[in-house]
Amino acid sequence: MDIETQLEEHLVKTIKITNRNIPILSDEKRRIAELTVIEAINKLELLIKGKSTASSQEQQEALDALKEIIKEATEAKNDIAKISNAIDKLADAINKVEKVASKVVKYI
Repeated sequence: MDIETQLEEHLVKTIKITNRNIPILSDEKRRIAELTVIEAINKLELLIKGKSTASSQEQQEALDALKEIIKEATEAKNDIAKISNAIDKLADAINKVEKVASKVVKYI
Protein backbone atom coordinates (compact mmCIF):
# COMPACT_ATOMS: atom_id res chain seq x y z
CA MET A 1 0.00 0.00 0.00
CA ASP A 2 1.47 3.35 -0.99
CA ILE A 3 1.95 6.21 1.43
CA GLU A 4 -0.84 8.30 -0.12
CA THR A 5 -3.36 5.51 0.47
CA GLN A 6 -2.16 5.07 4.04
CA LEU A 7 -2.45 8.81 4.64
CA GLU A 8 -5.95 8.83 3.23
CA GLU A 9 -7.07 5.87 5.35
CA HIS A 10 -5.62 7.31 8.53
CA LEU A 11 -7.09 10.72 7.81
CA VAL A 12 -10.53 9.14 7.46
CA LYS A 13 -10.05 7.37 10.81
CA THR A 14 -8.89 10.62 12.39
CA ILE A 15 -11.90 12.51 11.07
CA LYS A 16 -14.30 9.86 12.40
CA ILE A 17 -12.69 9.84 15.83
CA THR A 18 -12.54 13.63 15.95
CA ASN A 19 -16.19 13.95 14.95
CA ARG A 20 -17.23 11.51 17.68
CA ASN A 21 -15.28 13.38 20.34
CA ILE A 22 -15.91 16.99 19.23
CA PRO A 23 -19.13 17.37 21.26
CA ILE A 24 -17.24 16.74 24.51
CA LEU A 25 -14.48 19.23 23.79
CA SER A 26 -14.40 22.79 25.03
CA ASP A 27 -15.22 25.44 22.41
CA GLU A 28 -11.56 26.35 21.90
CA LYS A 29 -10.38 22.74 21.56
CA ARG A 30 -13.33 21.97 19.29
CA ARG A 31 -12.36 24.82 16.98
CA ILE A 32 -8.72 23.71 16.93
CA ALA A 33 -9.71 20.11 16.19
CA GLU A 34 -12.01 21.17 13.35
CA LEU A 35 -9.35 23.44 11.81
CA THR A 36 -6.69 20.76 12.10
CA VAL A 37 -8.86 18.22 10.31
CA ILE A 38 -9.75 20.72 7.56
CA GLU A 39 -6.08 21.58 7.08
CA ALA A 40 -5.17 17.90 6.88
CA ILE A 41 -7.91 17.28 4.30
CA ASN A 42 -6.64 20.14 2.15
CA LYS A 43 -3.06 18.89 2.28
CA LEU A 44 -4.14 15.36 1.48
CA GLU A 45 -6.12 16.56 -1.54
CA LEU A 46 -2.99 18.29 -2.86
CA LEU A 47 -0.99 15.13 -2.30
CA ILE A 48 -3.54 12.93 -4.08
CA LYS A 49 -3.78 15.33 -7.02
CA GLY A 50 0.00 15.26 -7.33
CA LYS A 51 0.32 18.95 -6.46
CA SER A 52 2.23 18.37 -3.25
CA THR A 53 5.98 18.68 -3.25
CA ALA A 54 6.31 16.86 0.07
CA SER A 55 9.11 14.35 0.24
CA SER A 56 8.40 10.75 1.18
CA GLN A 57 9.91 11.52 4.59
CA GLU A 58 7.45 14.40 5.07
CA GLN A 59 4.62 12.14 3.97
CA GLN A 60 5.72 9.50 6.48
CA GLU A 61 5.87 12.15 9.22
CA ALA A 62 2.33 13.20 8.32
CA LEU A 63 1.19 9.58 8.49
CA ASP A 64 2.88 9.17 11.87
CA ALA A 65 1.16 12.33 13.12
CA LEU A 66 -2.24 10.99 12.06
CA LYS A 67 -1.51 7.68 13.78
CA GLU A 68 -0.62 9.58 16.95
CA ILE A 69 -3.89 11.53 16.81
CA ILE A 70 -5.82 8.29 16.45
CA LYS A 71 -3.94 6.80 19.41
CA GLU A 72 -4.55 9.86 21.61
CA ALA A 73 -8.22 10.05 20.63
CA THR A 74 -8.67 6.39 21.47
CA GLU A 75 -6.98 6.91 24.84
CA ALA A 76 -9.22 9.91 25.51
CA LYS A 77 -12.28 7.86 24.60
CA ASN A 78 -11.16 5.14 27.02
CA ASP A 79 -10.57 7.73 29.75
CA ILE A 80 -14.07 9.12 29.20
CA ALA A 81 -15.49 5.61 29.50
CA LYS A 82 -13.59 5.11 32.78
CA ILE A 83 -14.91 8.42 34.13
CA SER A 84 -18.43 7.49 33.07
CA ASN A 85 -18.13 4.13 34.84
CA ALA A 86 -16.81 5.83 37.98
CA ILE A 87 -19.76 8.25 37.92
CA ASP A 88 -22.18 5.32 37.56
CA LYS A 89 -20.55 3.57 40.53
CA LEU A 90 -20.73 6.77 42.55
CA ALA A 91 -24.43 7.12 41.73
CA ASP A 92 -25.03 3.52 42.83
CA ALA A 93 -23.16 4.13 46.07
CA ILE A 94 -25.20 7.28 46.74
CA ASN A 95 -28.42 5.34 46.15
CA LYS A 96 -27.31 2.66 48.63
CA VAL A 97 -26.39 5.29 51.22
CA GLU A 98 -29.78 6.97 50.74
CA LYS A 99 -31.57 3.63 51.25
CA VAL A 100 -29.60 2.97 54.43
CA ALA A 101 -30.22 6.52 55.66
CA SER A 102 -33.96 6.23 55.04
CA LYS A 103 -34.09 2.97 57.02
CA VAL A 104 -32.19 4.56 59.89
CA VAL A 105 -34.67 7.44 59.99
CA LYS A 106 -37.56 4.98 60.19
CA TYR A 107 -36.13 3.41 63.33
CA ILE A 108 -35.50 6.70 65.10
